[in-house]
Amino acid sequence: MTTRRKLTASTAALATLAGSLTIVAVSAGTASAGCQPDRDDLKPRYVAGSAKKARIRTGLASSAVQGPGQARYHDVKSAASSVEGSAEAKAEIGKWIAKAEVKAGVKLAKKWSHKEEWEYVLYIDRGKTQRIRMWHLAKKQTITKYIWDVAHCSKTKVKWKHTMITPMKGNSNNVWLRENA
Repeated sequence: MTTRRKLTASTAALATLAGSLTIVAVSAGTASAGCQPDRDDLKPRYVAGSAKKARIRTGLASSAVQGPGQARYHDVKSAASSVEGSAEAKAEIGKWIAKAEVKAGVKLAKKWSHKEEWEYVLYIDRGKTQRIRMWHLAKKQTITKYIWDVAHCSKTKVKWKHTMITPMKGNSNNVWLRENA
């Protein structure tokens, strides 16, 4: 019978202790005590994927020509191109463009423009109606923004992921191509 009394006394002590406990709730928006991010961890991290060749269309184009013949462009005008992709990533371009440049291995620009006397001629084949247009060389990459993930105690949560086409810096990165009219 002494064993039974000890058990009953222990159970009563546990019940009293449990009744006096205060439950503390931790909100999902803050890190738990075991997961305290540094100040730098709270800043987003941007990662640029591998860069592929791309082109961005400019506003310079000849009149349409029915072949056989030559399509000519000759004028003093400004050619321009700018980053193409999501508005969300464009809004943060200053934060990710340096990472994109490193991954692409070339200098990239938010916008490119240049005024010059442009002159270019291409032959148009018989039976085709085409014009020539200037395109500016660019790099196409996937940009990913990571933010702090409380659940995993690391900067692994993807905030957004977008494919962006960013123009290369420099005035010699232009190509003239035929396009159907």
